[in-house]
Amino acid sequence: MEFTAVIIILLGAAAAVVACRGLDARERRYAMIAFAAHVLMSFVHWGLEEFFYQRVSDAYSYLAIGAGFARLLDSDFVRYAPELARYALHLDNTLPFEMTASGTGTMSAIAGFIVFLVGPSLLSVSLFTTWLSWFGQLCFYRVAREELDPVDHKAALIGLLYVPSVIFWVSGFAKESFTLGFLGILTYSTYRAWHARSLLHLGGVVMGGVGVAMVKPYTLFPFVLGVAAFIYADRAWRDGGPVRIRPAYLVLALALAVGGVAALGNLFPELGAEKVAETLSKQQVDWRGTEGGSNIEMVGGDERTLAQQLEFVPLALANSSRSWAAVTEGLLWTSSFVPRSSSSVRCSWSFSPSRSASRRATSAPCPATGSR
Repeated sequence: MEFTAVIIILLGAAAAVVACRGLDARERRYAMIAFAAHVLMSFVHWGLEEFFYQRVSDAYSYLAIGAGFARLLDSDFVRYAPELARYALHLDNTLPFEMTASGTGTMSAIAGFIVFLVGPSLLSVSLFTTWLSWFGQLCFYRVAREELDPVDHKAALIGLLYVPSVIFWVSGFAKESFTLGFLGILTYSTYRAWHARSLLHLGGVVMGGVGVAMVKPYTLFPFVLGVAAFIYADRAWRDGGPVRIRPAYLVLALALAVGGVAALGNLFPELGAEKVAETLSKQQVDWRGTEGGSNIEMVGGDERTLAQQLEFVPLALANSSRSWAAVTEGLLWTSSFVPRSSSSVRCSWSFSPSRSASRRATSAPCPATGSR
């Protein structure tokens, strides 16, 4: 093993311990085991791409371009670092060559900075990256532990930190790793900003939002809708009581959902409502021309309306369900929540968005069982 990789693992573990501050002993144990799983999968990623795919992969493409960026940084860091950052953010820059601003370009720019720090080894870069994806998952759990009754925390730990396919795909140097990491930061910062009514968390909102937007911007569309739904639910179902219609918050949530989606459509025209069908057709054409180790069956590139594109959804779901591993994983993940959540629902309290209601739920007797 490379000495640099050992240093990255040790520093990552130390940073993970710091990131777990505020959690109890069981939560820290689960979180650190999940971090170890990320590290292990980084080695698996490196082995597959190094020996099985023989360096023919997206990650090595990013590294090849990133190595050139790293040489620029090494020659004159003060001059080129701001320009490379601008390129990563899809802004005009004065780099000595032209490249298209895109998610792939952002990944190459990130690779340049990481290679400058840890060297061009894919193993070192993957180990450096997997910490961010693990931290994003931890951020999701920190939100869940605030909203769930303590009895459901173990299920949340398993469901959010131990889904095997998630750990595998986000442990290499890939867009998914950065998307999950930044989305976790965005989610936790948004949650804290809403509940604390503090501007201190806006820095995390900006960092997470920009990070996701530069790599996989379409992820922000469901996020905006989710935030709008949460804001209304948080006010419509308070103190563990019955759901109440709150017109003011309903208007606020609808405005946020519609306005947010419209704003994202303007920022990313290719993802706007009027461009979705065209973008899908273009991707279908691109994928039909792709050759590699996977068999991908795509329709032709004929122009289709959005409604016509939606006709393929049942086929996509049927194809995905043919993977026994995916189905088994989904059932196991869902079942980890069922035993506790079903009793909590019978008690009518546990899944209230209010933390105070959650605390009362633990002391109030459950009509279904008579227990506390």
